[in-house]
Amino acid sequence: MPGRLSDIYGLRVVERIGPANLARILGAIFWLGVLVWVPTIRADLLYPADLGSDSSNYAAAGERLAAGSTLYALQPGDRPVPADNPPEWSGPILSPPPVALPWAAMLALPDPLRFYLAWGVGLAMTTALGFFLVARLPARALLPVLIALFPLGVVAWSGNLNALLAPALVVVYRASVTEPSRRVQTIVGVVLAIAALVKLGPVFLLLWLLLLGRTIALLAAAATGVLIVAVTAWIGGVDVFADYVRLLLTSASTPSDISIPGLLRGLGLPPMAGYLALILVAAIGCIAMVVWRRNAGITFAIAVLLSVSATTIVRVETLVVGLAALAPWAIARFQVSEGLRAPRLAPTVALGSATFAILAVLGSLLTGGTRSLSMTLANESGQPVVVRFTVPNQYATFGYELQDSQAGTAWFDQEGTYRSVIAVMTLDCRIIHDFRSDASDNGWVIGATAVEGAVMQRLAALPYSARCAEELRRHREGG
Repeated sequence: MPGRLSDIYGLRVVERIGPANLARILGAIFWLGVLVWVPTIRADLLYPADLGSDSSNYAAAGERLAAGSTLYALQPGDRPVPADNPPEWSGPILSPPPVALPWAAMLALPDPLRFYLAWGVGLAMTTALGFFLVARLPARALLPVLIALFPLGVVAWSGNLNALLAPALVVVYRASVTEPSRRVQTIVGVVLAIAALVKLGPVFLLLWLLLLGRTIALLAAAATGVLIVAVTAWIGGVDVFADYVRLLLTSASTPSDISIPGLLRGLGLPPMAGYLALILVAAIGCIAMVVWRRNAGITFAIAVLLSVSATTIVRVETLVVGLAALAPWAIARFQVSEGLRAPRLAPTVALGSATFAILAVLGSLLTGGTRSLSMTLANESGQPVVVRFTVPNQYATFGYELQDSQAGTAWFDQEGTYRSVIAVMTLDCRIIHDFRSDASDNGWVIGATAVEGAVMQRLAALPYSARCAEELRRHREGG
């Protein structure tokens, strides 16, 4: 038997690597496991072109902007979007108009590529972010990061802009404080301007630049903002910004449950108390940034936290962006004994993350990610009906209203498939049929006692209807 504990092989390994580095290695393995596990329990996240996914919603916004259609409302024939999610929102997209600009530009790309490009890049960047935080944060800070890795993994696969935003903010901080050259300042300003124009919250990072005295970055941000707003108005019209303000005011009146007003509402406080608390938090945060303006790390962290919390619409994927606030403390280098000949961290993480994203794209494409689908509906039930299409793991839906004996096309030859539940309801919002769609069918005949799949020809496009959206949500919450 070994004479000392350090002679035991397993303990010798720990002693050689060091407990902190061993914790980081285990954390990296855990993060990789999360990334592999997420699509096994959320198969919908593996197909960015599927109707209702975030990537599909951005692509649809680009189509509407390029067509000169109303960006914040759906017209007959538009690509389907889960627009109806009362009381939180009733609109096909909540982001400012410039968010549709890159997806409008990507219309020049073939269909699979325009859906997969941002999705794959976001997956690679968020994968790298997880490894970066695990490898560089002090070991004592790893536990809260590990707890946040599952929602970060969901965001990584989601195609949501937050998958790009969180890593981009970390890069902005590192670049701004470690290499403040004129060229880097210009890039930082451009990136933060784009972030603020597509998500609003990052506008607090512009205050951070001001307090740091980054004049060149601020000028670059201003020029980028003016250019993007002008191009968006030129393509979509000036009214698109007025439409967004109206949508913003509507959504602000019904805050999400985990926003500051939503949390206080849950405690029984009146709505005005929640809005005053939100304003107070934003004011205190800005004052704190001014007080600590000589500390770039503290002010950056405060700005990031304000960008995710000083709003009435807060969801888990929004809060994940708050991980970027840890960037100032992610300074503990990944070090092991020289005898282990560990590879350099940055190139290894970059190459590994890009490879993982490429494999994910290939896996999606090889398992049906490029399929297209049309959907027609025929009402033979003897009464008017509302047909609502649900979205996996969401309460948002979209729907169509059909009179008795009416038939029409919901959507025609759209990239992606539909893989969720369809609810057929009477005009007083009573569910008469509730069934799962089969992606192999492209049409449904709604009868009085059953719904049957049928192959139907292209008919006139059906208009969208918001009727019964709130009732269906309440039914799904209760079920």
